[in-house]
Amino acid sequence: MADYLTEDKVARRVGARALIELTQDSGADVVDGDVLEQCIAWSEARMNAVLISGYGGSLPINVKDHGQTAYDTVVGLCLDVVVYSLYSRRPKLVTEKMTKDYEDALMLGERMAKGRHAIGIPPVPRSGAEAVAVTHSTISTRTSSERPDARNWTRKSQGNA
Repeated sequence: MADYLTEDKVARRVGARALIELTQDSGADVVDGDVLEQCIAWSEARMNAVLISGYGGSLPINVKDHGQTAYDTVVGLCLDVVVYSLYSRRPKLVTEKMTKDYEDALMLGERMAKGRHAIGIPPVPRSGAEAVAVTHSTISTRTSSERPDARNWTRKSQGNA
């Protein structure tokens, strides 16, 4: 389930007709929901990966816990990322503006995570020695004093560290 984006939000950004053309590979005259879902999931994961260094366990950003301004800011950034993702399926249609908006969204997300761009919620303080590892659907933290080899991660994930 998407945390920030819906088909309606994406359609309002790119237009209903464009959304069909960007997602549909078979020529049908409807949005390919699977393709759109994949693009949304990738876009949200990309933005959360940028934000996690500053907000960690506070992700996903939501209205109830973080306020409308913070939520709307992240939704806007995710929309820039999903537009790039959708248009990247048709590389000849990607414009310089889309590429710049995508890059700017990631850069602003990084600034937010570092506390350099206020969205109404402070980043979670982290010590300089902490590293964050993000894999498909798991999030783990470790200090730099721990060994970065696979055995350490396996033991830690099994609770034997």
